[in-house]
Amino acid sequence: MMARQQQTQPAELAAWFLYDPTRQPEKPKPTEIEEQDAKLVYYYPAHRPLDEKRNQASLVEGLVGFTRSFSGDGDCMEVMRTQQYTVCVLEAEPDIFLVLAVKNATSSLASDPQATKYAEDPSTAHDEALRGLLKQSHRLFWLFHGSVRKFLGNHGVIKLADLLDDFVPAFLATVEVPRSHRFETLEGFHFGPVDRQTHLSILSLLFGLRRRFATIRFSALLFKGFVLASRFPSGDMRVLYGYVVLNNGAVVPDKLGRRPFGRIPTVATLRAGSSSSAFARANFLKPEEDGFVIGPPNTDRD
Repeated sequence: MMARQQQTQPAELAAWFLYDPTRQPEKPKPTEIEEQDAKLVYYYPAHRPLDEKRNQASLVEGLVGFTRSFSGDGDCMEVMRTQQYTVCVLEAEPDIFLVLAVKNATSSLASDPQATKYAEDPSTAHDEALRGLLKQSHRLFWLFHGSVRKFLGNHGVIKLADLLDDFVPAFLATVEVPRSHRFETLEGFHFGPVDRQTHLSILSLLFGLRRRFATIRFSALLFKGFVLASRFPSGDMRVLYGYVVLNNGAVVPDKLGRRPFGRIPTVATLRAGSSSSAFARANFLKPEEDGFVIGPPNTDRD
């Protein structure tokens, strides 16, 4: 008797969206559907049917409001698991909600692919890891563009959606949802130990740069991915370090020299008033080359 072969489909990203329950349509006497549409600021992937987008956003908003009504300290639902999906919710800013939906792993017999079974799979990302991805996406957006609420107030929903059209797919291309794990929730950076004289020399260099170039506000020096000195606020340094060299808890000095981080400006980003990719544009450098990873390829003024 031949053993029956089992086929496994790993967990995969289903949706990433942002909604604001306080947004109202600009037109007078809006319909209920128009009120729902006004709250959904951005949805990825964009090709999903509009009814599906509305239903998902309305469901999450309802569950958030329902769970919050039973919470004494105002907390809301963070994770919801169904047979088919895992949904993570993060109130990144007051009334700015980020939602990540993951389709759970499935298994079926090769002889009967229609008999699909949703089951816990070791490769399914941990709940905290998924929330870590939402937090990371918001911190990186804040690093490059500031507060979502402030951007929305200054530029409007259309420009924010254009910016997110560039930012979200680029960010998601750098992570593997099925393999996301608790390293996504860790923050910090690796220090490189140096002697006292070397440390003082580095600090002198950083102070000298700031005196020479008035536009420099904060600076840091990294060597092979390790922080030798930093004048950044610790919170900002953790976010920046995580973006520049950290990959699943490991130090990868040439991380930004690898795809998909090297990106060119997109039409959506240019419409949003930026001159480079919303997710930053990295210059591809060979290991033996010197130059700027982010910024101008060189400092020549000719």
